[in-house]
Amino acid sequence: MAQTHDDDADLAMVDTLFAELRGDDPDVSDALMARIISDAANHMPRPDAAAPQLGLWGTMLAAIGGWTSLGGLTTACAIGLWFGIAPPESVETWMTGITGDATTISLYPESTLLGLEG
Repeated sequence: MAQTHDDDADLAMVDTLFAELRGDDPDVSDALMARIISDAANHMPRPDAAAPQLGLWGTMLAAIGGWTSLGGLTTACAIGLWFGIAPPESVETWMTGITGDATTISLYPESTLLGLEG
């Protein structure tokens, strides 16, 4: 046997319950309020406290976003250097498809590579 559910009656019951609860204002003692205000005042920052000086490196680190950002930047630089020195085969294949032939760029003539002649 299926039960029928009357949403309007449920909503009316909830509204009545909330109306009863809204009418009840809890009484808080003055001693409790004084302790709460005192505790809150103790946690407020002091205006006379001087901010620590970061220095040059601390300022630069803060400018890029802290240690987390520095770790990401270091990782990206290391991977870029790695790919520049020894690119994966897929990059060479992809570039060959774009340019039509394998391209090698040498910064120094091969005869003077690493300072060795001959």
